[in-house]
Amino acid sequence: MQNKRLLSLIRSQNKAYDILYMEAIIGILPMVRRGVDVYFENTSSVEVFI
Repeated sequence: MQNKRLLSLIRSQNKAYDILYMEAIIGILPMVRRGVDVYFENTSSVEVFI
């Protein structure tokens, strides 16, 4: 009985973590995309790395 309760507790905690993780990713994605766009704009205009 004890193990089952522990498992369900862990599972519910993981679900909460998954939701937090998804929210974090959704929050970060636009910033990452903006950063990548700026980076490629800079590199294509300067072209030092090639």
